[in-house]
Amino acid sequence: MYKTLVSIPNLQISPHSFALCYHFRHPFLLRALIQCRQSDSSTERQKHSLHSPKRASTPEKEYLYCARCRHKITSLTDKWSIHGKDEFTFFNPAGILFHIGCFQEASGCLVTGIPSSEFSWFPGFLWQMAHCSACQIHLGWLFVGAPGEDFFGLILARLQQGAEPLHQ
Repeated sequence: MYKTLVSIPNLQISPHSFALCYHFRHPFLLRALIQCRQSDSSTERQKHSLHSPKRASTPEKEYLYCARCRHKITSLTDKWSIHGKDEFTFFNPAGILFHIGCFQEASGCLVTGIPSSEFSWFPGFLWQMAHCSACQIHLGWLFVGAPGEDFFGLILARLQQGAEPLHQ
């Protein structure tokens, strides 16, 4: 079924993500995922990405803030690569699409909940919810693996790059 419904060359949607989308009857999410995966031009990718090809020269441009309250969350220098990538797109069990960036540290996050292996996007990792420590909005997850392999998967649409905020 997967191969017959999705016949687009070089499309990298996992059968699991496709099955979730198909099961939950969210064709618009599947279309969004296909459009996201098909954008091959570097300018298209940069529109959907928080990091630029070159590191910013001024320190204030290196930080990412909560898009809701402008609380400092992490730094671009804390980007973390998992399996050679630092950004991923996943569906949760409810069929909601998340585009996350991986970060080694996120000092502006408050981690809550008991670590869970249920529906982990990264095999071998447990996850916990990560919220903005200032306004409490859900920003992503802390993924806990072997010692030294923990990282934050933060929802990129809920972060904003910019200058130092007026308040902390």
